[in-house]
Amino acid sequence: MFFLVFLLYIGLGYMLSRFVCKDYTGIAFKVFLSTFGLYIIICILSHSFVKSPYTDYFISYDQILFFTEAESIYNNQFTWDNVWEMREYSGSPMAFYVFALLFGFAKLLHISDILLFMKLNNAFVGSLIFFFLFDLCQRLGYVHKHLKKDVFLFAVLSPIMLLSCQLLRDVHISFLYTLIVWLVAGFQYRIKWVLIIILIMITYSFRIENGMFALIFLLIKPLNILFESKSKKMYKVAILVFLIVAFYVLNISVAQTMVDTIEHYTARSLEAASEDSMGARLASFPFPFDIISKTTFAMLLPFPLWFNFAHFDREAYLMIGETFFPYYWCTMLVVIAFALYRNFSQWDKKLLVLLLIGALYLFVCSASEFGTRRLTAIYPLFFVSYEYVKTRFNIKISYYLGSVTIAIMFLNLVYFLIR
Repeated sequence: MFFLVFLLYIGLGYMLSRFVCKDYTGIAFKVFLSTFGLYIIICILSHSFVKSPYTDYFISYDQILFFTEAESIYNNQFTWDNVWEMREYSGSPMAFYVFALLFGFAKLLHISDILLFMKLNNAFVGSLIFFFLFDLCQRLGYVHKHLKKDVFLFAVLSPIMLLSCQLLRDVHISFLYTLIVWLVAGFQYRIKWVLIIILIMITYSFRIENGMFALIFLLIKPLNILFESKSKKMYKVAILVFLIVAFYVLNISVAQTMVDTIEHYTARSLEAASEDSMGARLASFPFPFDIISKTTFAMLLPFPLWFNFAHFDREAYLMIGETFFPYYWCTMLVVIAFALYRNFSQWDKKLLVLLLIGALYLFVCSASEFGTRRLTAIYPLFFVSYEYVKTRFNIKISYYLGSVTIAIMFLNLVYFLIR
């Protein structure tokens, strides 16, 4: 039965490739297939550590909550109204509803390992993120001979890989944000704004704070008009509008996150463990240094380099990719920052607005909660900006990669000496 499920997902990926990527169907399908194949393998390997879905978990304890709630919804009144109004954890009704649907399908198909069946859907959704990223780069003209390798490398090193093999909602939120960016930047029809509003509503039902923040995407069109204006006065007005909106979103998002009722269940996640060692100290800094320090440190997670191997036993080998992600991620940010500094006037103004939104999101997450899981929603946006830099500006990536590697290794050494 699992083999038929694999074929179904592969068939859906092929149909998407034919429908979305008509001019390069074969290449797009290969991108999907390679990522999906990798994520399926990681999903099965990580699932081998879970003997019972009620007591065991891989990395994040939240999975037990999602599984038991999905089972409870399925066994009782399985209606949307019931999920939205009566569930104790109504901050993410769509997640519970989707997982309950998957639970029901597994029962219908007489699948014995229901949790694995549900995780495979997450692996499929996670692989679609990179499919749409590849398509967006193609549509925007950010094409070079290493684009496929870059997308696959991002899929391997990104925390999205480990999230895709867990029963969590984070990968769905990252996928929804990727779709929104795909529509904003790569879709030319007017109906896209209707679709974006629908996606924002869906995102809201997965996690309230992310849905609230996603409202800022509706301001992209007026901000683009102001930024593209030749009048310096209008340009200043655009920056002022963005700062006002940013301040509003920051305050609303932080306030909402403080009353979030689910995240405290993550007892053994990487974020919680890292917070015990460094996060509490950084949170004690005065404003705005607490936000800046936590944002910077979040870029380095998992930190120190040996953290995964010190806190996890047999499953640590599955986290090797994520262990090296800070080197890739920080290099990406440094390259984008230097490209902005040196070539600001030459930047695509539409992409610049998206990049500002991405930077705001990083600060919002760091101000409200310490960790990496929520940051994954905006990683794809920065990847698109990174590919833009690689195709538009003559920047030696290897130079910045070497510098970032030396800097991170130095920080690890200092941490080791003072620990």
